[in-house]
Amino acid sequence: QSRPIEFSWPDQSSSSGPDQSSSSAPDKTSSVAPDYSSSAASNYSSSTAFDYSSSAASSCSSSTASDYSAQLLLTTPAQAASNYSSSTGLDYSSSTASDYSSSTGLDYSSSTASDYSSSTGLDYSSSTASNYSSSTGLDYSSSTASNYSSSTGLDYSSSTASDYSSSTGLDYSSSTASNFSSSLV
Repeated sequence: QSRPIEFSWPDQSSSSGPDQSSSSAPDKTSSVAPDYSSSAASNYSSSTAFDYSSSAASSCSSSTASDYSAQLLLTTPAQAASNYSSSTGLDYSSSTASDYSSSTGLDYSSSTASDYSSSTGLDYSSSTASNYSSSTGLDYSSSTASNYSSSTGLDYSSSTASDYSSSTGLDYSSSTASNFSSSLV
């Protein structure tokens, strides 16, 4: 008598290999490049070695000669909670109604609690209604509690109604409790 030959092959429908549906590669959605986030219409353009940020509780710190505002007639409005951070040392935060414009120099208008800090350039802190305008130099007008401090440049502290105007250099006049100190100027 002859019997049919029966084979018992293993089931190949499922493998015992590792699940390949998920990879172990690192997440590439985030890079090591500088992070920039701005919430409402913040524009910055710059030409020469100044760090500025203005309005309500804005903080600016830069390690390497931050450039802000313009070469030719650039207007920069920064309005609501704009955050700028960079890996090469520019951190900017501007919250409310900061206007920046310049023709050949730097024009700045800041409304509330602007903080400017820079390690090698100029540090500015102004709390209320600070206006900055300049033609070829730096013109500054600040109404209340403007503070200026800088490590290697110019240190300025003015409490009320300080006016700064200059045509080619830096002229400063302040009406009340303005303190000026500079380390290398």
